[in-house]
This record gives sequence, C-alpha cells and structure tokens, in this order.
Amino acid sequence: MKKVLVAVGVVGMLLMVFWLARQEQQPYQVETYQGQINENLAFAKGLSLITEPDGSQVVFWSELQNHKNSNPSAHLKTATIAAEDLRMTAPSTVITTPFIQNPISASASATKRIVTFGAMHEKAMQQFFIGPSTTVAALQTVKGSGHSGRVASTKDSHIIAWGEGAKNSGGLGQAERLHLSVYDDAGSLIDEALITTREEDQESWPQLAASSTRALLIWQRAIEEEDYVQLMYALYDPKARRFQKHPLVLQPNNAKEAYQVNYVEPINAFVVTGNTRDNQGYMYIINETGRVTHGSFNLPPFVQETTPAIKQGQGSAELTYPMAPSGFITYEVTENQVAEKRQIFDEYVWEDLGTAGVYKESGEIYFITLSEHGIVEKIIHKRGES
Repeated sequence: MKKVLVAVGVVGMLLMVFWLARQEQQPYQVETYQGQINENLAFAKGLSLITEPDGSQVVFWSELQNHKNSNPSAHLKTATIAAEDLRMTAPSTVITTPFIQNPISASASATKRIVTFGAMHEKAMQQFFIGPSTTVAALQTVKGSGHSGRVASTKDSHIIAWGEGAKNSGGLGQAERLHLSVYDDAGSLIDEALITTREEDQESWPQLAASSTRALLIWQRAIEEEDYVQLMYALYDPKARRFQKHPLVLQPNNAKEAYQVNYVEPINAFVVTGNTRDNQGYMYIINETGRVTHGSFNLPPFVQETTPAIKQGQGSAELTYPMAPSGFITYEVTENQVAEKRQIFDEYVWEDLGTAGVYKESGEIYFITLSEHGIVEKIIHKRGES
C-alpha cells in the first residue's frame, strides 16, 4: 500500500511539474478575473459583444436572479469594455422582465444597434429594440409568437431568425417552423420569409452572421431516432428581399447546437465552425455568393456559443477561439485556406453559456465568458508585456 501511495504521489508531482513547465514555456500568458460568486445567479445563453456605430465595444447578456421570498426576476444586462485596461465596466440593467429566454443576441448596422431576446408573458414571444432607447415602451415584438431568435445586421438592415411553435413537445428551441424578419433602422418591418421548407422536418436553433449586404443563416435539422443533427445553411439578401442560396446541408453529422457563424471582413467570407457527433471540430469558409470555398476537419473541438476574437489583415485574418475543454486556439484564414497558428494553454474549463473575444491594438486578446456563478474575463498577452 505504501508503494502505491508513493507512486501516486510521484505521478502527481510529475504532473504538477509538467503543468508548471508548460505554463513557463508558452510565449503567451493568460490573466483571469472573476467577480464575487453569486449562488442565486443563473444565465440565459447567448452573450453578445458588439462594436457600436460610435466604435465603442458593448456586451449584452441576461441574468436570472432567484429570490428566496419572491418570484425569480430576469434582467437584460449591458456593460462597456474599457479600451484602456481591457476590463468590463460596472454592468447596468437594460430591461427587467419576469423571464428572459435563450438566447440573447445583439448586432449593429452602420448607424443603429439592435438587441433581441425571448420573453415569456402569456406565451413565448421574440422581442427586440433598436437604437439607444431601452424602455419597455420601446420594445417591439416579432410578428406572431416566437423564440430562440438571433440577429445580424447589414449596413442598413437587421435580420432576426427565429422559431415558432414547438414540434413534438420539444420545448423552446425545437420549432415547428423557422422564420426570418427584416427591419430597417427605424424599426419598420421590410420583409419576412419562411426559412424551413418541408413540414415534416424538425428544424431549430438558428444562428446567423452578416456582411454589409448579405446574411448567412445556419440551423440544425433533426434526424429521426438519432442523437445528432444535420447542419443546414442558406444565404439571404435583404436588399433583393430573397434567398440567394436556398437551404442546403452543410455538415451531415453535427452535434446538437454545436455550431456558430461569423463574418470575416478581410476575406469577404463567412466562417462556420462546429463539432461533429464524434466531437471533432471543423471549419468551413463560405463566400458572399454562398459557395463553400474550403473545409477543414478533425480539428480540436470548439466551445459552443462562442464568438472568436478576430484580428484583421490584408486578405487574411487571425481568429482565436476558446478550445474545448480548456485553452485557446488560433487559426489564420484566407478566402480558401485555414492554417493553425498556435495553441495557448489555460486550465480554466469553459462552459457553453456564452463567450466572446476581441483583439486590441496593443496585440492583447480579451475574452469575456458566462460561468455558472458569474462573469469571467481573460486577457492573453505575450510574456513580459503585461
């Protein structure tokens, strides 16, 4: 028994030495900041970090406070990311409602921002507000009842993809139909369309990203009696008010809800990432005509509900993602190529509630993430430059 205990102790010491050596050897270091733990706190998925029309960077999320002697209250929260010290300013409450559903989503056109979220009243409804006004009176409701909505903005329009109904008692997220509703900067409805095309399909959990003129939508289509899904995609043009690319299968064996899409301006293309049912990561590049120009597979798995930090180059970009279960990974992408640049070790284990990152001019990389008991911030910088 003593020999076994000694062996276990030696292995533990070796693992600790390896961990410390790995920390010292990597050229980057990660600083972590976490506020006071709140045991009564819960989050809805879908943290959004956006650049406002005035250039400031703002983050939105929702908190559900569980009170001992009263009903829970939901708060849509916001904070600014201070450029000077790469830290979140004191959060403020935008709107308080009885219940806010997954997810929270925000974006900005050239002149106005939009925030959308689901709210539970007598029934589920997808709501939003455009511009700086954040009073309850300023809230608008997407036509009909709705849930699971996300938004992306072109230079002059805002596109909300959302679900209606719940198929096979699947609950919120498991929609009977998927729609998109398009609004101008004044909040007027300018177009609406049905995304799903076949009544027999169970399609849900839409996500989207937009260039200055077009939006790429992705969503999951259930496969009967299987624990994985097909990832679908379509390309929509709000100026022409029609789909430029009608729904097609992009990834045939996707893990449920394990996907995201971002527009990368230097390569004039959309980047779709996700995980297969075998928990293998992948990355597709899709240009603004809807053509898939590249696919990379067998990558380390991605963290769900993540927006990468994007460093723009000339005809290329550097994308840094949280890597499941922990750490970071950076890729360099062009219009038709993907190359891994580095992995950065960090012991923090990510949760899939919502994470977003941004590169600063100094070269530092900032991430903010929702955890079970509060907000966690991380700053990546080269050793000796803190």
